[in-house]
Amino acid sequence: MREHMSHQERRELWRERIAAFYDSGLSVAQLYATSLLTYVHYVRVPKLQ
Repeated sequence: MREHMSHQERRELWRERIAAFYDSGLSVAQLYATSLLTYVHYVRVPKLQ
């Protein structure tokens, strides 16, 4: 994933990922186990000030 993506690019990327997840029939646990992405890609972590 690119480090600097516009809001629209990020939104579209996640829309595609979510659609692929639903189409896969995997459970969330199976998705994490088989995904090349790490857990941090699935959660929104606020920036420290």
